[in-house]
Amino acid sequence: MPATQRGIGAIEHLLFAESNNSLTTQGAAVRCGYLKALTSVAHEEIEGILHDWDGDEESPGYAGFFDGSANSSLHPRVAEAEVVRSLVFLVRTIANMQLGAALGVDAEPDLMAIPSGAAGHSRDDLSHQLLGISEMYRGAESDPQALGIGHIVGQLPPEVDSRMTAAIESALTAIDGVDGSLESAIAGNPQPVRNVYDSFKELQRVLNTEEVSVLGVSVGFSNTDGDS
Repeated sequence: MPATQRGIGAIEHLLFAESNNSLTTQGAAVRCGYLKALTSVAHEEIEGILHDWDGDEESPGYAGFFDGSANSSLHPRVAEAEVVRSLVFLVRTIANMQLGAALGVDAEPDLMAIPSGAAGHSRDDLSHQLLGISEMYRGAESDPQALGIGHIVGQLPPEVDSRMTAAIESALTAIDGVDGSLESAIAGNPQPVRNVYDSFKELQRVLNTEEVSVLGVSVGFSNTDGDS
């Protein structure tokens, strides 16, 4: 099976693919057993990721390299720059390599450019990615202590911060305007997805020019190209 149908992708295939629309019929015991094994492995892997991030009494977590609690923590300015570069790369990937490619902005439309699975949740997946971007910039609403880049860096001019926030909100609104999965919308009524693309391009513009300039972050070719 292709890589998209292994691990968590295989779980989605077993639960949602039309060929497996019933796991309760006679003969489905093997598929159910495989599904149970996959979820156990996924749970263990996620627990391991969380442990490596948070750390324990014996060893600091990876988060410590960013928040200053580890002995070999990154310098605050270096940590900020790394986060900003990650946001630049992610927004560019979504805008150009996924949405732009699927819509055929610069070439023939390629719906395979949209990361998707049997559940058809590409719109929701994109919304969750954008919410993650928002929290990295604005901080987590559920935790007042979890500050984002926009709060940590005090020299952000109010007008730049406002444009960044407005771009994020505009993109979220555009995603809400898509009916069904991104692929089905492009095939039947592409304009709402084009609105999402346009909103991400504006977010990319503000992030790549205004934010990077104000924060003094150097973004190299590989940070924005996606080839490395």
